[in-house]
Amino acid sequence: MSRLEAPKKSYASDRMARREADILATARELLVDGDGSIPMRVLAERSGVALSTLYARFGSQDAIAGAAIAEVFRERLVSWEDTEGPSLIERLDQRLASSIAEVLARPAFARKMARLFFTANRDESDAAQTLYRIPHAQYCLALGAFRDAGALNPGTAIAALAEDLVVAQYATIGHWANGMIVDTALLVRCRTAVFARLAASLLPSMQAEALGMVAGCRHGSLD
Repeated sequence: MSRLEAPKKSYASDRMARREADILATARELLVDGDGSIPMRVLAERSGVALSTLYARFGSQDAIAGAAIAEVFRERLVSWEDTEGPSLIERLDQRLASSIAEVLARPAFARKMARLFFTANRDESDAAQTLYRIPHAQYCLALGAFRDAGALNPGTAIAALAEDLVVAQYATIGHWANGMIVDTALLVRCRTAVFARLAASLLPSMQAEALGMVAGCRHGSLD
């Protein structure tokens, strides 16, 4: 199954592409180890490139952080387009489960990203905007499929509902990051947060399935 596609750059050679991939992998390590920022001199030293090369290629440490985060989405998370299942609800659940599996596989990185999402300057931060933009676009695609299937209430604003779902998901992950939710309850708590909000905008023909997903999570959400 393929992964979420983020915009890809063109490279003059395979060697240059590998070098950039190495830089972004190192940037992710520094994000985990530090306070959510990337010391450019340290990144240059660990990556074996000149500091001027980093600035010329990326522009700023925040732009590098955004690119590193986008690579995680692209490489590791299942995209909406590649989900499979007998129903739209199950496809959306598959997408959500992919995200939470990645959170639990890399908890230190996920905790930093959950905190970064809620920073006061999110609108001005490339990294925080990447954390918002990619899942928002994915939820918009999913909600578009629900609309096309005649399952959404008339007049539902897809972009606004997608934003509600993104924030609900990150808020739940944020509670986990702060020790308020145990690992084994994270997925069911996210399911409850996302599907309860979605159900309010669905027509009865599909609302029951969404509410059934929430009901099925009740016991697992009690940690």
